[in-house]
Amino acid sequence: RMSELSGRVQKLVVMLVTSLYASRHGSEVVQQAANVYCQSLAQELTGERPTDRYYRSITELGTRVADGGFASIAGLQPDEILMPYTQEA
Repeated sequence: RMSELSGRVQKLVVMLVTSLYASRHGSEVVQQAANVYCQSLAQELTGERPTDRYYRSITELGTRVADGGFASIAGLQPDEILMPYTQEA
C-alpha cells in the first residue's frame, strides 16, 4: 500500500513541476507537450480512458514537432536508418 501511495504522490509532484515549468516557458509547443503529459498522468491516477480530444491534441503536437515547431530540435537532420524495413508487394 505504501509503495502505491508513494507512486501516486510522485505522479502528482511530476504534474505540478511539469505544469510550473511549462507555464514559465515561452514556447507554445512546450506548453502543449506539458498539457498532454499531465493529462496522461491524470488519466493514470483517475483510471479514465483517453478521449478523442486527447488523441487529437497528441496528433496536433506531433505534427507541430515534426514540422519543426519544437525549437530544441528544429533544423536537426536525423541520421539515415541503417536497417530500414522493406515493403514487398
